[in-house]
Amino acid sequence: MNGRRKPGRVVALLLVVVATGTLAYALSNARQGYEPRQPILFRHTRMAGAPVWETNEKGEKVNVGGFAIPCVYCHTMPYKGRHSTVPSTAVCMNCHVSVGLNKEWVLKMKDYWERGSQSRG
Repeated sequence: MNGRRKPGRVVALLLVVVATGTLAYALSNARQGYEPRQPILFRHTRMAGAPVWETNEKGEKVNVGGFAIPCVYCHTMPYKGRHSTVPSTAVCMNCHVSVGLNKEWVLKMKDYWERGSQSRG
């Protein structure tokens, strides 16, 4: 041997290292940004996003942004793993027994909650 590596071996080794790194990165972020299918539309950007206040045509200040609700209010350990737990309806109802009562999706969730409560009681 003359002490020099063949260029083919170096390229092959480099390709294996790149492929392994790419696969490891892809698997480590497999569920990042994942949201399960939900029967009620839920936008995390609205709930967890920062408030944006604007004045409407009546001169009232209205929030057209988010509500700045921390992830930990609804989810168990959201920052510890690749994905958070899905909160129970009870967590949602902590607020929605008094907030947004005339919204169609809140009524749908409340109906679901009440049907579940009846089957438990």
